[in-house]
Amino acid sequence: MGIILALDGSSSALSASWWDPSQPLKLLGQAQSLPRKNEDFLKELHNLLEPNEVSEVWVGVGPGSFTGIRLAMALGLGLASSRSTLQVKGFSGLEVAARSLFKQGVAQGLVAPSTKDHCFVSCEARGDFEPFNLSREDYSGGEFSNLLVLEGKGFCPEGAAELSFQDYQRALCQELMALSQWRTVEPLYLRQASTNSGSKK
Repeated sequence: MGIILALDGSSSALSASWWDPSQPLKLLGQAQSLPRKNEDFLKELHNLLEPNEVSEVWVGVGPGSFTGIRLAMALGLGLASSRSTLQVKGFSGLEVAARSLFKQGVAQGLVAPSTKDHCFVSCEARGDFEPFNLSREDYSGGEFSNLLVLEGKGFCPEGAAELSFQDYQRALCQELMALSQWRTVEPLYLRQASTNSGSKK
């Protein structure tokens, strides 16, 4: 098995991380783009990583940034179109990072603001960390505690502290590398990606 490349645009920037699953929890490299600098990001990624060494591409399918998720999907599917043997698989960055933060004892879950009245939440309180849509109207005030929130504008539960992009990426990478040791990530389906994406711009 070759290198796994993970692409995620759920937060404030498009990012890439890659590792060799035969070398447990050893990150080989990372790259990220500033907003509206995606062409520079692609050039940097091409310079840092040999595409022929990649055997799987894992793409974040949301919820999160509408534009970022689609850019990550387009890049992953574009790489796959040039090589029939390259597998493309999907994951929820919100869920993966929330699991990592919970395991570390940092937080009970993670929030991705969507609109002024809605957000997506992945937390231990629901048992399986599967992201769900929480509206301001349905929020009771005391149901969730010790949550962190991704960068972005919109509704989020009271008291949630902001998680920096760097800390989000660190939590995401740690859990993705751990997953690659023991669990198969599901194949990416366009329908799944379109239904999981938030409306945050």
